[in-house]
Amino acid sequence: MKNIFKSLWWLSLIGGFVFSASAADQTWRGQISDNMCGSSHEKMIAMKYPELQTGSGAPKHDCTLACVKAGAQFVFVMEGKVYKIANQNLAALPENAGNTVKLTGNLQGDTITVSKIASSETK
Repeated sequence: MKNIFKSLWWLSLIGGFVFSASAADQTWRGQISDNMCGSSHEKMIAMKYPELQTGSGAPKHDCTLACVKAGAQFVFVMEGKVYKIANQNLAALPENAGNTVKLTGNLQGDTITVSKIASSETK
């Protein structure tokens, strides 16, 4: 009986280490976008927001915010793959909309829970 409890204790200890290692935050470089545009804003800007094509200086930023205002959700695009963002209410999302950033968070499947967003120029 003592050996069973000892074995269970070791398994729970090892399981805890494995779980904590898989839940650790990671950092990636990519773009904050929206799930209507994904990795490219060009088609949406030309079709729905032609006023953003000239004069605004930040069409990706403006397009992302316009799409989110229309009901889209923020996403993170890295190397052509689109990841959902779990915590949509994060204040740094609209600030960095359309920008390339360093995003830190926990990836579960295709969804990231963001803990930090920094400018990609920040070291």
